[in-house]
Amino acid sequence: MKISKDTARSIVAEVSSAIGKNVNLMDETGCIIASTNKNRIGTYHSGAKKIIAEGLDRLDVYTDDEYSGAKMGVNVPLNFDGEVIGVIGITGEWNEVGKYGQIIKKITEILILDSYVKEQKIIGETMVNRFIEGWLFEDSQNLGSSFEERGISLGIDVSLPRRVILLAPRSASHISDEWSSQNFFSQVEQIARQAFPEQCLCYRAFSKLVLLVPALSRQQIQQGMDWVHDQALLRCGAEAAVGVDNEPHTGISLRSSYRKAEKALNAALASKAGGRVVFYEDINVEIFLSELPDGLKAEYIRKIFRGFSSGELREAIGLLAVFYDCDGSLSKAAEQLFIHKNTLQYHLKRLGDRTGLDPRSLSNAGLFQMAILFYPDAEKFI
Repeated sequence: MKISKDTARSIVAEVSSAIGKNVNLMDETGCIIASTNKNRIGTYHSGAKKIIAEGLDRLDVYTDDEYSGAKMGVNVPLNFDGEVIGVIGITGEWNEVGKYGQIIKKITEILILDSYVKEQKIIGETMVNRFIEGWLFEDSQNLGSSFEERGISLGIDVSLPRRVILLAPRSASHISDEWSSQNFFSQVEQIARQAFPEQCLCYRAFSKLVLLVPALSRQQIQQGMDWVHDQALLRCGAEAAVGVDNEPHTGISLRSSYRKAEKALNAALASKAGGRVVFYEDINVEIFLSELPDGLKAEYIRKIFRGFSSGELREAIGLLAVFYDCDGSLSKAAEQLFIHKNTLQYHLKRLGDRTGLDPRSLSNAGLFQMAILFYPDAEKFI
């Protein structure tokens, strides 16, 4: 194992803070790769090289000119998996720093082991993510004959029947920057693993979290994702929309499950019913939404809402979505919108006057509901 410079800097800072002394860390060649004295970084420490070359357990330096590039203090080797991978030293009067030799050796080796474990975890997660990405999106001809064997080596049995669940934040306003986005998906992934502890695979695909779970029933998935939604709202302050496929699949055929879950997710995002979990078998017109270009969806919306500003359009879509989710009930919709029923009637009448289409008319409801479904994908073009 080779100690990275980032790891070395972190170790030097932590050890120095613990003992209150100047600390240097040398690599297997004797080069100082991290130090509390910035001027010494990159210089050669012949004392460290002597420890490594001669297999010494410790090297005490009594004067600054005793070894080239070394100063008064104590130096000890760092062992990992049976080999010396570097040397750590403390600068100072020998009678003051000599007692710290074995202490800093143990502390540093523990920190190196901890860093190694974290690095291996990241590497493992990266390999799993790449495997899942290929599984769901790569041309099947490019996966090769060893696809299943690679999965087994990563602890993934692709022959196991799985369901696909997609989750995305309902509103981008709560996760407007990269940090809050990362925090949202990190938190939701932890919550999802708790909800589905058995054989749950997680993968972040763009702005969505993909969950590959065993062949659970609709009721089990509904209960689990309702809990995930509630926990996400509690911890992150953001509602999640969820789309679920229609049946379990294995191997490459899991891709069809992903596409169906994606259509169900689009339907969930288009709905203003907070926390709604949408199953593919429950959607209708939403099935073909992903087949239409986003620009065409935007053109349709502009035709319906001629002369509306982007802000006015957003407000109109939000109001209409709640109105239709409440099956046209003025009282229920007004309650959800926190406005008086008469105020809602005024807004609906004004929308009818401006568009030439009465949203309360059954013959026009389908036109407006289509615009509501198109809006999440078309918003960036309007």
